[in-house]
Amino acid sequence: MKLLRIITLLACLLPFNIFGQETLSSLDANWLKLTRPIMLRSETINSLIKQLYKHKEIPVKQLNTLASLSNNIYINAKINAERDSTTISPLNDQNNKLMIALSKIYVFLDSSDKVAKNEKIQEMRYRIEATDNRIYFAKREYNEACKDLNRMDLKFGDLSDQPPEVKF
Repeated sequence: MKLLRIITLLACLLPFNIFGQETLSSLDANWLKLTRPIMLRSETINSLIKQLYKHKEIPVKQLNTLASLSNNIYINAKINAERDSTTISPLNDQNNKLMIALSKIYVFLDSSDKVAKNEKIQEMRYRIEATDNRIYFAKREYNEACKDLNRMDLKFGDLSDQPPEVKF
């Protein structure tokens, strides 16, 4: 009789365990969909920076700042397979800082005719824009999965999807 109760209890709990694993695995899948384009964008930004070092119009200090942020976010996105609020928040902050630094570089790019006409640089800008679009949608899907699981402590950034404020 005792064995029957244990089997019945396990049979009742098993579907909940499987359901929980499926939802967590969907959260994991959405996290990968978010971190992969973040890492790809960092690689593309680093390629852009290598091209921009050749042009004297852009301050080296700003390129170094952008390179540092890009490398940090790449490393943190790669090692943050285990998500919790202590790892996601810094990654989001770094992402916002990277976007601000990139916006400042774009101002220089847009003001320089010589750099703006460089095909390699333009191609990298388009790749970064396309990757940013992938990040936007992946971020939205990931945050929706967090919301569905009632795990708002794991959300990536603000759900309003407002771009970070750029101060010059």
